Amino acid sequence: MQKISAEIVERTWKEPESWSDEKLEEENSKLLAEQPELYSYIMYFVSEYDIDVQEVGLWIFFMVYRMYRTAYGKPIPRINEKEIINKAKETEERFESLKDDPGEMLEEIEETQAIGQPEIWRYITEALMEDSSEEDVELEEEAIGELTVMYKTVVELLDEAVEKVSATGN
Repeated sequence: MQKISAEIVERTWKEPESWSDEKLEEENSKLLAEQPELYSYIMYFVSEYDIDVQEVGLWIFFMVYRMYRTAYGKPIPRINEKEIINKAKETEERFESLKDDPGEMLEEIEETQAIGQPEIWRYITEALMEDSSEEDVELEEEAIGELTVMYKTVVELLDEAVEKVSATGN
């Protein structure tokens, strides 16, 4: 599995600063067309939260997907509902005992991801902590913990999708 570099993460993170509303809508539509089931999973997951948490949750997902797309230079193979359900269940079971302690959960995920996508996790962690400390956006610890589990699922699904393509040479 190819690790996504800090340079790609940083460039992708900053890129939307110069976009028009039309460009942002175009990129979001591209994501929806390429990964409709993964996008639906994210929408369903964040729908139980207030609008601030929903926006943060969707934005981080949007950026993470773009990081993968930028790194691999083409759309990521479509991830289907069955893959999402299985991975979400597996991830939730692994982290069920840590849900009450988001800090410990972040530590655990960072440790396990250090061999996977450490730069992606650096971005996710910084984005969650930054947004939770802003005055106009308040992410409670529970939301941070649950979003972290969701992103763990997403990163593993994206890694597996890319890995399948690499293994088959397509």
